[in-house]
Amino acid sequence: MARRTTVIAGAALVAAGAAAALSTADASAAPRIHTQHFHARATAQLATGKTSFVLAEQDVIGARVIGHDVLFCSATRTHSTCHIAFAQGGGLIYARFLLRDSDHTARGRVTGGTGQYSHAHGTITARLLSPTDVVVDLRYRD
Repeated sequence: MARRTTVIAGAALVAAGAAAALSTADASAAPRIHTQHFHARATAQLATGKTSFVLAEQDVIGARVIGHDVLFCSATRTHSTCHIAFAQGGGLIYARFLLRDSDHTARGRVTGGTGQYSHAHGTITARLLSPTDVVVDLRYRD
């Protein structure tokens, strides 16, 4: 009987340890929130029609280049609708946003990506400092 109690107690400890390991694995697999704040500096622009353009930018924090992006925009009299792909180490981050002419700000959604960003979803906001310099805030979960 004592041996049976010891085996049952040992099995209970193993089960508790396995449950703790699983809950730790689940906690580490939980989505994380990422925030990036950087400047996007235009390196090239091409008109693709009367109301559309493509823009290439270098993304920097201080003097350090963290990536590049390419965006395609269609303009109206009051705003531009844009789609953007940010290339960073580990993949691409995709977003779409509206750029308002009235206050030179942008708001939109992070819609996914590739590689380590394949499940990214969140928000993008931006403020134009000049025609070639934009402050960008990306907030996304993976």
